Amino acid sequence: MRLYTLSKRDFLWASLVFLLLFLVIVVVGLAGPSIIQSNVVNSSYFTPTYAKIETGPYRFMSPTLSSFNQEIWLLSHVKVKKPDKTATYGRKLNVSVGMFAIDHDGSGSSGMKSYSRQRDLVCNGVDDAWNDDQWCEPFIIMHLGYIRYAKMKLKVEFDGLQLATYPVEDVKFEFKTYNPNFSQFELWFRFSFVIITFFVMCFYAHVLRKYHLRNWTLEQKWMAFILPALMLSNDPMFPLKFLYDSWLPGLFDTLFEVTMVCILLMFWLCVYDGIKTTNRRFVTFYLPKLLICGLFWIAAVTLGSWQKFNELHDPTYNYKLDMKHFIGMKVFFYIMVATYFIYIAYLFVTVCAEIKSKPFFTIRIKFLTGLNIFLTIFCVAFAIVQFGGKILEDNFIASITVSYNNSIEFVCYYGIINLYVYILAFVYSPSGEEATDAEQRNILSPEAPTSQIVIPSSAQIQDSPC
Repeated sequence: MRLYTLSKRDFLWASLVFLLLFLVIVVVGLAGPSIIQSNVVNSSYFTPTYAKIETGPYRFMSPTLSSFNQEIWLLSHVKVKKPDKTATYGRKLNVSVGMFAIDHDGSGSSGMKSYSRQRDLVCNGVDDAWNDDQWCEPFIIMHLGYIRYAKMKLKVEFDGLQLATYPVEDVKFEFKTYNPNFSQFELWFRFSFVIITFFVMCFYAHVLRKYHLRNWTLEQKWMAFILPALMLSNDPMFPLKFLYDSWLPGLFDTLFEVTMVCILLMFWLCVYDGIKTTNRRFVTFYLPKLLICGLFWIAAVTLGSWQKFNELHDPTYNYKLDMKHFIGMKVFFYIMVATYFIYIAYLFVTVCAEIKSKPFFTIRIKFLTGLNIFLTIFCVAFAIVQFGGKILEDNFIASITVSYNNSIEFVCYYGIINLYVYILAFVYSPSGEEATDAEQRNILSPEAPTSQIVIPSSAQIQDSPC
């Protein structure tokens, strides 16, 4: 592996190149467009005029939509008049939605659809007595996971606000969609990483083609799985999202991303456990790790597609309507996460004790551990910045509150994962100083002259078994 031939200066140069590339990605994110665009419908735009401000019905049109809007959320804002502005108020209300979809050809072939769901209205108190802002927390009325229509005529009615403790002063609605400019930015950004990953994968296969599979190290074998998984994670099928009105491209995107994460988790377990054992039978070595990562994959895919699947039949569906099953699956997911961290911590402690008797493997463990620590710090910081104190709440849901806040977050997330794998591919690829299988056969041939016989180094001897 190239890892054994890199000097401290080479590591320094590699680190500088990594930081430079990451800085370029950050600059690209700074120049990127905003992710979400909003269209507000005030009470003065309701047509015709509503009967009562507390109940409606509120009739209005959505903005013109295209596939580059990707998704659309409809949120409601309610303003109440509270004598005590510091008091917190909440109540449940029934929301009825009538939707008449207008297709891109101007027809309404889908007809009128009606839905009715329960929502929670929460009005938080304010500490500033001079603050006249008494708008309650916005709540999501409906969400479409992909755009099928050009416009929508909507009729919304509330049942329960007329019985509220405090009078309702105003009601407004807000449409949130992805910015079409960001959709084009995301398309080209992902496509660029698909192309780069493809060339990295070809380079990695080219430099390893001279070596028999039995001479590949454990890390080199795993990179043959990680690189294709990374290319799928960048989603080469992402353009289909804008060409076809279907939920399948979004589902494949979720599957590819979760699969990439699980392959990385499996890779870390195998490397830390594989250092101290050469007997890597499937049942004893791979099956326990596959079971943990497989259950993690099932839980993550289920949570990631739970609401999306239900919204195909009812855009007003909310996971809180099925809270019992959702919480059960979420608890199962966190149990699998805790099990994984306990297992990998155990493997790390045992391998640290083992490498004292195998100093040859020290550099491999130090390199992977150092890189993983950097990746972990970045991911934790990213989660804290994006979710804040709600990091353990329902962040699997297709809510506007858990989308990327800006282009920087988006490019940094995808950029750091891609750069991490590129560094692994570079470091784990064979160096030019290693003898190929053909050269080794020529060196060890009985007809070879004595002057051509080369005694392999201890590093090559110990590293040859995979």
